[in-house]
Amino acid sequence: MTLIDALERLKTPIAENARLLRVFLACGFTPLHLETFLAAHLRNLCPDRRVELQSGLFGDLSETWNGCGPGSTTRSPS
Repeated sequence: MTLIDALERLKTPIAENARLLRVFLACGFTPLHLETFLAAHLRNLCPDRRVELQSGLFGDLSETWNGCGPGSTTRSPS
């Protein structure tokens, strides 16, 4: 899958009442294109689900790992 393919896949509409598939990506870098590819692959694997990807902060893997889990929220950079 190319980046263009992934972006096109993510543009395809999904039902508004589709079940949510929430994924937290914990890594020590900014996952710009990795998020795009992962979301597109998840949409291919689970076409009936709405994919929501969240990630931690750049360079803060340990804090991201400690903060992820059920009920956690994504922190946005300042």
